[in-house]
Amino acid sequence: MRISRPTVDPFDASAAFVAETIGLLREHKPGLASAVRSLCSDIESGSSRPVLAASVAQGLHADLSGCLDRLRLLPSAAGSADEQQLSAALAAVALLGAAAFSRGGRLEDGSALLDAALLRSRAAAHSAALQRVLSLVSLTLTTGPHPGTSSPPATEPPPSTRGWGVPPPPTGEMSGADLRAFVSAVCALSCPRLAPRLAAAWPAVRRWSEPNYLRARHGHRLVPVEVGAEHIGERALHGVGEQQVVCTLEAFIDDVILAGHAATRRGGLPTAVSPTVPVTSSCTRGYLAQHTLFEQIPSLRDDLGTPPAVPPSADLRAWFGPAGVATPVHHDLHHGLLVQLVGRKRVQLWPPAARGLLRAPPLGSPLANTSPFDPGLLESPPADGAWTTEEVEQLRQAASLHTLEPGDALLIPQGWWHSAQALTVSFSVSFWWNDEAGAGSARGGAGLAGGT
Repeated sequence: MRISRPTVDPFDASAAFVAETIGLLREHKPGLASAVRSLCSDIESGSSRPVLAASVAQGLHADLSGCLDRLRLLPSAAGSADEQQLSAALAAVALLGAAAFSRGGRLEDGSALLDAALLRSRAAAHSAALQRVLSLVSLTLTTGPHPGTSSPPATEPPPSTRGWGVPPPPTGEMSGADLRAFVSAVCALSCPRLAPRLAAAWPAVRRWSEPNYLRARHGHRLVPVEVGAEHIGERALHGVGEQQVVCTLEAFIDDVILAGHAATRRGGLPTAVSPTVPVTSSCTRGYLAQHTLFEQIPSLRDDLGTPPAVPPSADLRAWFGPAGVATPVHHDLHHGLLVQLVGRKRVQLWPPAARGLLRAPPLGSPLANTSPFDPGLLESPPADGAWTTEEVEQLRQAASLHTLEPGDALLIPQGWWHSAQALTVSFSVSFWWNDEAGAGSARGGAGLAGGT
């Protein structure tokens, strides 16, 4: 690993935000303001013991992160003054910790503090301050040579240098007739539409087809990985259906994607995400699901194209996991375009009128956009009696099935029920938008925000 000092001191780059945060906290949380101010003074004075200052920052960071994770389970806390103040404090502590780590030559540890705060940020201003310093760190911190620049190893390569074991990138691009039909479908938004090879020319389809591209450039970055209840055990919080483990992208690729272990293997403690419904099944070893990865790592957006007719303000999410990861049957509260970049994914869809067949909860209930139906019943007859053979046959007749190859895209209009399962290692992205002024963001849906 090659590590050098940033050309701009992270402390100088974040001083204004830290000072503003101390002023905010002084009025509402004076004890916390004093702790942040003391940490700032130690670093500003050029302390000869940056490791000690970094250790203090790590302790404060852990306490604030725990508070924000607990607040996330309380719907009444969303957007509250308390949440905003804790988010600002966490960002300030992460920035100060990164400055201390930088002065001690430990940029990777500083990057981890910044990423962990960014994943919990509750305000755009907090995220922007963190991103400014993360960009400085990313310019000077690398996790290995770029693919193709190193000599072939003489011994068995580590897991990260093996291939995904997925279909190769496609050849050829989408035909003009298919493109015109797709644009018409996006404009109408009346029914799903498969768009073969829509993204075949996107750089990500080829660059991300090898594990080391993502691992070498961004392996040190922290990502939230959803883990099923079977791999959490006694560490699961009571009544919480969905959990996350925060780990490096490198660990996720090596442990979960390539080696087949659970994301909890290295002892990471799961944090609660939602008290309602899991996005992934209980047996999921690890799934980077519906994450705003391209806001966290903006440079990855350069590897994607722009889908025709999709609003430029569409919300962009990442779905990355091993073969077998799946999401339950649900419908989204927005329109969506699912683009397959690596591997193969199977998507089953039902029209909005299938609500009754799918036994969805009553409209107006918290989980009204979800269904208890297991799509696996379409392939094997029901054995427990929960669903009759007649019901399953009706759902089979009403369903449409699509298998997405690298470069393919699938339009899923709002209200269409669907489930998705990765048939191989899979990396997909979703573009979400609603009908407001013909575009807009799709954040904040009830139940499952998405599931592809």
